[in-house]
Amino acid sequence: MEDTILDPFMGSAPFLLQFRLSSQIRGGKNNMLMTKTGRHYPNKSFVAWRQEATEEMDRSIRYAPIPIKLPLADKLRATIAYCPQDKRRRDVPAMLDALWHLIEHIGLIKDDAQIKEVVWREVKQDCCVVVRLEALGETIYVPTEANLPILEATRRPSQSG
Repeated sequence: MEDTILDPFMGSAPFLLQFRLSSQIRGGKNNMLMTKTGRHYPNKSFVAWRQEATEEMDRSIRYAPIPIKLPLADKLRATIAYCPQDKRRRDVPAMLDALWHLIEHIGLIKDDAQIKEVVWREVKQDCCVVVRLEALGETIYVPTEANLPILEATRRPSQSG
């Protein structure tokens, strides 16, 4: 089912990884707080959403058929198929910010500044969002056990081995 969501506008573009979330994305900008010393931290509702989203990503993540190492280190294109769950106006930059916080927090990327291109499409599908990350450029990912710091929560049988 998750394949059909991006295929109408992605065609057969190669991807590094893809995941889906069924819950509404919580905006990342309004859910970050700052201490008196200037340290940023997420509020409790964002932490709860992030934990739920991390668990759902673990069940839905698909890796490319080529070996990759995490965190991804190169420039990336993110393609997002989003289906709003209600009629409320949503702030797309805030939702992107939340997705970047999420994928950086769990170790899929080193830094959200790596995402250089974004394609955002509103679609009519069952789930709320599907995110596909693609490499920009000619990078070939060469796996070694020392360079595969994949969290146990996101490790797939095809990567162990």
